This record gives sequence, C-alpha cells and structure tokens, in this order.
Amino acid sequence: MLEGYIPRGAPDATVACGDCHLCCRNALVILLPEHGDDPSKYATQDVAGRKALKTRSDGSCWYLGPDGCTIHGSHPVICRTYDCAAHFRSMDRTTRRRAVKDGLISKGILAAGRQRTKTG
Repeated sequence: MLEGYIPRGAPDATVACGDCHLCCRNALVILLPEHGDDPSKYATQDVAGRKALKTRSDGSCWYLGPDGCTIHGSHPVICRTYDCAAHFRSMDRTTRRRAVKDGLISKGILAAGRQRTKTG
C-alpha cells in the first residue's frame, strides 16, 4: 500500500525550506528502521503495518512546535532527506491524486513542491 508513497532523498538533504513547515502538517512520516530510525525513540502510530510519527488531531506532526521541529537533530530519516520538489517529481499525476485521496500527502505540499521545481 505504501510503495511509491515513501519519498526518497539524498542523505541529510539541505533544502531551503525557510519558514515553510507544510511537510510537518498533514503528511505521514513513516519510520524506516532499515535506514537507522529507532521507533522506540518517538511517539508513534501504526499505519499499514508500519510505524509512523504520531500526529495531532489537526494532522500536524506531534513534534512540530511554534518555531519548527522540536526534535531537529534526532528527527527521522524521511525528515532529514525530504525535498517536496523531488517528491513531486517522483510521482506521476495519478499517483499524486491517489496519495492525496488516501491522506498520505496534502495538496499544499504538492503545490509547494511544484512551485519549488519551477524556482530551484
């Protein structure tokens, strides 16, 4: 079910996000123990047989604070490598629509990724 939805990026990608935290809202952060994530270190929820970071009732990451990530430096691999532009480019239109419909990514994140593909 999650194949094709889990974004891949370069190790410790440096993405100029500025104050954009869209990927910290309404996005599923699957933990990847095979890439070094230790689920016991995080508040988690089960999704399709995998552990994911816990989310609040509004869909935001459990660890999102007023100024950004409260666990920056020990955040999961997807958070360290995520690039919304690369994720946008990695999916075709059908996959993007299905991911939004399934609640795995928000339209806002895809819009930010689309915009970043044009500017950078």
